[in-house]
Parts: sequence; C-alpha cells; structure tokens
Amino acid sequence: AEAMYAALGERFDLQATDEVFLAKCPVFCWRSKARFQKFARYFDGYEGSSAVGYTRSIEKSGHVHVVLVRQGRSEADFDRFACTLEHEGSHAFMHRLYSTRLIPHWVNEGYAELTAGRVLGERCETAEKAALLARQYVRYDWPLGGMLEGVAPIEVNEYPLAHSLVAHLEGLGRPRFAGFVRGLKDGRTTAEALAVNYDGMTFAQLEQGWRSA
Repeated sequence: AEAMYAALGERFDLQATDEVFLAKCPVFCWRSKARFQKFARYFDGYEGSSAVGYTRSIEKSGHVHVVLVRQGRSEADFDRFACTLEHEGSHAFMHRLYSTRLIPHWVNEGYAELTAGRVLGERCETAEKAALLARQYVRYDWPLGGMLEGVAPIEVNEYPLAHSLVAHLEGLGRPRFAGFVRGLKDGRTTAEALAVNYDGMTFAQLEQGWRSA
C-alpha cells in the first residue's frame, strides 16, 4: 500500500506533506469469501459474487474505502492479492486526487492496471495482458467501440485495453497526463480535457496515435 501511494505521488509530483486521503484510507481485508460478500452486500449494497476486491467511492462526501478478500497461501496467491490491492488502492487514490469528482471508468481502470504493473513488475501480469490485447486490436483493426467517449463502467476484459490507452497518454508526458486528470476532476469532459492538455488532440487522433505506437 505504501509503495502504491509513493508511486502515484511521484507520478503526480506530490510532496510528502501533500495529503490525498484524510489521514488514512480504510482497507477491509477478509480471508473468507462468504464474509467478504456479506460485508459488501450489507455495508455497500454491492453484489460482487465474482469479485475479489472493490473500491467504494462517494463523490458527494469524498468518502472512500477498499474491500478485499485474500484466498490461498501460495506465493502466486499472494501476488494475485497484491495486484488486486494495488489496483483498488489506486482507485482510492485517484478518487481523492485534486477533487472527489468521479472520472471516466476507462481512465480510472486503465490507470489502476498501469499502477499495479508498475509497482509489482513481473509479479503482476497487467502490462503483458495490455500489450497482447493492444496488438490484437491493431492486427485485426478492431474498433474501440466508443470507449474513449464513454464514462460508464467497462467490462473486466476491457481493462487491458484501457491500460494500454492510458499508458500511451501518460507516455506523451507526465505533466500533460496530470493536467488531463486535473481537467477531468475540474469538471471538463474527456474531449475537453484531452484537447486542452494535448494540443487540441481529438479522440480520433488519440486512437490513431495509439494504434501507430
């Protein structure tokens, strides 16, 4: 958790005295899947039967907490748990960064996947999956299906695609990407935040640049 916070703080040029969370971010971790599901259902109204973790973010109050279940005792089991922790913790951080306004899901999920891979390296397969899926999209000329324009939740199988797109955006310059996120947090649309921080870039230009890369 500390590694995740430090990595994100460094990417957004935060100082040690800057406070993203109000002192702390609650993290609830369960060993039992049944207890995890019971907590999710009664505390958050969440029916995540297939989930192993989630982040509860409330835009109006700014409250955020992370809920996880850790199963198994092998090294691989722990790595999967750590990857989930980094992913969900990144959501919590991004919810509190600059303001508590919610951002488009593809940006949120993509950056969470990017951070998990960045912090854990080969222990987390997010970067490998993102590169593989991106190449498939380019090879077969698959359409993005309105992902860039959308703000609604995306499917889990689309997370690697969002990861690849967000990594491409950040690769065009950390200050630009930070400005992009700040624009979203200030209430700009995705198109507006993109154009303001990337020299008038449109969704079509972003997709073309991403496919070329």
